[in-house]
Amino acid sequence: MGRLRHKRNHHGIRDNYRRQRTRAYTRDLDQIQDDLKPENVDKKKHQEIDTELPGLGQHYCVECA
Repeated sequence: MGRLRHKRNHHGIRDNYRRQRTRAYTRDLDQIQDDLKPENVDKKKHQEIDTELPGLGQHYCVECA
């Protein structure tokens, strides 16, 4: 009886990388530039209370998006 063959555990690393890359996607630069306009900054700073978000959605950093 010979040795047992090792399992191929890491054959799908590329697909996992693509899934993580799109999940962590936040906002594009043009969307951030639109948020930095003075009329839009007030909308982002004073949002309605959302119980699903941390801090009730009241601590939004416009510069970091």
